[in-house]
Amino acid sequence: MNPLSVIKGLRLVWLGKTFGNEIADYLLVNRRLFHNALELGGLSNHLILLGMAARAKQSKGEMATLVSGYLIDGIEVMNQRFGCRPIMKDAMKNTLMFRGEVDGFDPLELMTAIPYNRGLAYRATR
Repeated sequence: MNPLSVIKGLRLVWLGKTFGNEIADYLLVNRRLFHNALELGGLSNHLILLGMAARAKQSKGEMATLVSGYLIDGIEVMNQRFGCRPIMKDAMKNTLMFRGEVDGFDPLELMTAIPYNRGLAYRATR
């Protein structure tokens, strides 16, 4: 195995992780939950797929649309395994709002997204 090809493969995975984090922020979903849910939702090797999409200059919106079905399936698997958690409930709600499958969308809820730890966290208004 050529060491250069290993380095290129690792760079592709790193690029996929970075692009996936950007998509998670775009959807207002926790980054770790996003990556785990994609794997559990049936999109194996998602880091390579996302890395290839980033190299092809795909937009975050297009990729968010493509992976949102896998994300929803993965969150449902996580709910069955671990029970319903607030972070999963928020991720499901935000993903469904992105897909236009939730009524009663309140734009003020998206305005309460606050930056922290290099990402976005969703904080519901009460």
